[in-house]
Amino acid sequence: MTLKQRWIGDQGEGFLWPIYLFVVFYLGAERWLHTDSAYTLFRILNHQSLFYDRFACELLVWPGQLLSHLGAPIKWVMQSINLILPLMAWAGWIFFHKSPLRWLYFLVIFSGGSEAFFIGYSEIGLSTLAFITGIQCIVLDAKRLPLLLFLSITITWLSHPASVLFLPILVLFGWRKLDLKQTLSLAIALTGLFISKQLIAPSNPYDAQLYGTLMSIQNFTQFTNLFSVNYLLHASWFFIPAATAIACFIVGLLKPSRNATSIYFAIFVVDTLAAVLIYSQGDAHINMEKFFYPIAVIGMLSIGIFQWAAEKQAIASTNQIDEQPGAHAQNQTKAQSRTQQLISIPLWFLAFSMMLGIQKHLPNYTERKQLLFDLVKVQPHAKLIIQQSAEDQGSNNSVAKITNALSQKGSLWGLSYETAIASQWIGLNETRTAKIMSPEEIKDWPTTNSQIADSLFIGAPFEQPQPINRLNHRYFRFAKNQNYSTISKQ
Repeated sequence: MTLKQRWIGDQGEGFLWPIYLFVVFYLGAERWLHTDSAYTLFRILNHQSLFYDRFACELLVWPGQLLSHLGAPIKWVMQSINLILPLMAWAGWIFFHKSPLRWLYFLVIFSGGSEAFFIGYSEIGLSTLAFITGIQCIVLDAKRLPLLLFLSITITWLSHPASVLFLPILVLFGWRKLDLKQTLSLAIALTGLFISKQLIAPSNPYDAQLYGTLMSIQNFTQFTNLFSVNYLLHASWFFIPAATAIACFIVGLLKPSRNATSIYFAIFVVDTLAAVLIYSQGDAHINMEKFFYPIAVIGMLSIGIFQWAAEKQAIASTNQIDEQPGAHAQNQTKAQSRTQQLISIPLWFLAFSMMLGIQKHLPNYTERKQLLFDLVKVQPHAKLIIQQSAEDQGSNNSVAKITNALSQKGSLWGLSYETAIASQWIGLNETRTAKIMSPEEIKDWPTTNSQIADSLFIGAPFEQPQPINRLNHRYFRFAKNQNYSTISKQ
């Protein structure tokens, strides 16, 4: 393989990686000042744990953790975490240059739709990367296949609960490559790991509820009544891109291997049902993003299966024809070139589609970031509780106007973290934070405020207030004697 084929690819796919890095870098601030991303960045800046029992995510956040310990600017910390996932995917694409399926690394980017460009730090992105790397190891028949499969399955599983949707594919492909002894050894090792993990670090309540959803007989008997089913039937958009349906249509139409295609689609259907079940629990949009993303990847994987099977069939057919060695090599090269071109067409089409999709989401994120900057500038107090009420829409209060506009751009559960980071981002002398509370939540607020005084930072509802003196004073500097003040939006 020539240097050009290794680093750029026959059809120029390699040029997509720097484009991807540029987009992620350019859009970093917009996405990292949004709800769950802001919460993650806030905890990294304060040297706090993040992942419940999702230990594999350390592979993504260690640069940010290191830079935060060194006191680097917030933008450096954010971008170091934001860029590491695409850099890891790019490195895998280059390393597996001999694999006919190395282009699958683009699934980390494109199968999630245009929103994938905004995820940055992503547990499900890491899980997908580990899954695709496992596929590469299987295809290349590596000598240490059992060990590599063990590592890829472990990282896939310890990144996010949605990885259970990837595991059947890894098991199917791996089982066909391993002998009985290797299969038993791998199964025993994985079983031991899973048991040890549950004993040492049991699944947190959120993850345990998601797993329990899959095992509930009632969910299957009342499937048509699930919120997720009714929502998807009437949704104008959701996280599976149209390319997934196109990929499935190609496989169904061409059927390079009828048996393999049948097994693949059986797994695809089961995984889709599982994703719909899990989507019916908890935060709908987060579950949609994290659990339908693997379905999109598995759907797009069908193109890779076609390419792999088509190349093997073309080579086998050529070998059966008694030709001169030179003609044989020429026919083989032509067969591989045709299948590579088949992949390149939808690949560049997806790249173009995602770029257009960014233009749809970008104004929303950009406006939301500016609204956060405006809010911390006009806050009358550094630590602010904003009383939410039904009459807010008609308020002339500047804080009310901004928070009402913010509420139309997404959830406000992470506003405490978003405003704290935004105030330091734009260089204010002191940290400012704001939190939305309903009238019911602040009925006993005077008593609570007198108890916490100026010593605590109030975050999300699922997290206990944090002592101010435990925050990283390099990034979050609250003036003394600054109690939370309540402002009504009426």
